[in-house]
Amino acid sequence: AIKRITGRRSCRNCGTVYHVDFSPPKVTGVCDKCGGELYQRDDDKVETVRNRLYVYYKQTSPLIGYYFAKELLAEVDGAQPIQTVSEQLKAMVASRLGR
Repeated sequence: AIKRITGRRSCRNCGTVYHVDFSPPKVTGVCDKCGGELYQRDDDKVETVRNRLYVYYKQTSPLIGYYFAKELLAEVDGAQPIQTVSEQLKAMVASRLGR
């Protein structure tokens, strides 16, 4: 997660998002679409990401056990294609709403 988040770069002009490893621009630091400067947002820096993950594990993660115990937890494999994940989520929500 840290590598994925900290590798993100955004264009100052048009907002296009790149990743230094997974979706790099043709020229390092330059937006392919408008030629604008690419930068790393403060909330994408390593120390900020590590803190966000700490807060997640400390404050949010316990909710998984809570909802599991109440049999309200639904799981989806997020490594599947986006369309598949989206369809599964919609189906789960619909079934919970009785539709």
